[in-house]
Amino acid sequence: GPKKRPCANRLTDRRVGRVVIGMVDPNLFISGKGCRVLRDARITVEFFPPDLMEDLEDLNRHFIQSIQTEPIHLALQEIGEHATDPRLKSKRAREAVAIALTECASELRKGQVIISGQESGYFKRMLDCINAGTEPEHIKSYIRLVAIDPCQLQKRSWFKGFYDVIAELLQTGMLKLDYVFLLRQEHLSDAERAFIDGYKAIARQIKILHPQPHGSSTELLKPSIA
Repeated sequence: GPKKRPCANRLTDRRVGRVVIGMVDPNLFISGKGCRVLRDARITVEFFPPDLMEDLEDLNRHFIQSIQTEPIHLALQEIGEHATDPRLKSKRAREAVAIALTECASELRKGQVIISGQESGYFKRMLDCINAGTEPEHIKSYIRLVAIDPCQLQKRSWFKGFYDVIAELLQTGMLKLDYVFLLRQEHLSDAERAFIDGYKAIARQIKILHPQPHGSSTELLKPSIA
C-alpha cells in the first residue's frame, strides 16, 4: 500500500544496533539495498550461517520462485542486463534507453500502465505472424477506437511503413484482410470516419460494431488492437 516502508528504514528509525540477515531478497532490483541503508546508518550487519540460510531459502522457496518467474521481473532483469552492457557504447543509444525508461517510470508512478507507442508492438506482431507462414493468411483485425487517437496514430512514422508492407502483401496474394472497428458511441466522429475510410483501400471488408447495443463481451473489448 501507499504507506508501506522498507524494513531497513524502519530499523534505522528505531535505532537498532545490530541486524542479522537470514536471506537476501530474490528481487535483484531490491537485493543489497537494505544492507547498504543499514550500514550507512552505522548499524552492524551480519549474516546467518550458510546452513541456516539454506533452511530459510527452502522455507521461502515458493516466494522465491514466484519472484524469479514473474514476467515483469524477467523483463526488467533483461532490460537491466542489456542497458548496462558495456558494449552499448553509443551515447545516442544510451540516451534513447534512458528517455524510454524514464517515461515508463513516470507513467508507473502515476499508477498507470501506459507505455508510449504500445500500438506499434501489436502491428509488428501481426507482420511477424504473417511473415512466419508459407501459406496465404486471412486476418480479421479488431481495432477499438476508444483506446486509440486516430490523429496521433497516423502521425507516427512506423504507421505508414506498416501499411506499405500490408499493401505489398495484399498485391502478392499473401494476405486477405478484414477489419472490425469497435466503438462505444453510435455516431462516428469526423476523425474516426476519416481514419476508417483510410482502410477501404486495403481491407476486403469493414464492419463497425457498437459494443453496448450489440452486447459484445468484455473479453473482446480488452485489447486496443487484436
